[in-house]
Amino acid sequence: MGQFSAEQVRQACTELAAAVGQPAEALQIVSLEAGVNLPSAVSPRPFLENLASHKRSPFTATKPPRGATRPLEYGAFHGDYWVKAYDKGKYSQIQGRPLPATAPPHLLRFEVVYTRARPLLSLTKLPVLTLADLARPEVMDAIRENILTHWNATEHHHLMQDSDFTGLSLSDAALLALADNTSFWEAMKKEQPESTYKRNRRRAKVLLEQRAPANPYSDTLHQELAGMAPSPEAHI
Repeated sequence: MGQFSAEQVRQACTELAAAVGQPAEALQIVSLEAGVNLPSAVSPRPFLENLASHKRSPFTATKPPRGATRPLEYGAFHGDYWVKAYDKGKYSQIQGRPLPATAPPHLLRFEVVYTRARPLLSLTKLPVLTLADLARPEVMDAIRENILTHWNATEHHHLMQDSDFTGLSLSDAALLALADNTSFWEAMKKEQPESTYKRNRRRAKVLLEQRAPANPYSDTLHQELAGMAPSPEAHI
């Protein structure tokens, strides 16, 4: 389901170059999708519907595909790239390609979609990124680390009844309740002194990390990313 070893990446690049009749070194990468599959025993719908923002850009739902009654994909958009998360298992089922019976019943996909070359050149430190570069270990490592960076920058709505307010002062409890309210923090950034805003925003993030329920996919993501390291058995 979209997993490739480093050798398979090299082979795919070679075949693509042959198909267009150009050497891989002559084909520049101007856009790229890179992501990771996250198998799960439970539906990713609650996770997807609780996505809040990514680097202050709100997540918005994509129109459901034919055969689905609710959105399956959510994205947060930036100038040179966007991030998306979607129910890949459900998409595959609708397309007539259900997950293998031996696999976990659900599959969440998280992707970074680079719409321009600039962020790719920045993270790989290359003046030009070509098709031949994609399977280089240092390039694969840079992309893998960038996926983790964007995952960590993703914020989620949390249900207040699931948070632990035990022993908190009223001010800290209020910060926890508002920690993932993007609109509130955007307004406070305009209205409050910079030092006051940063202090309270930082405190709210700490409280959210300590008191809100843990992200149910973080452990799986770290395991999958570890398996993406270039090697004969690696996945990307």
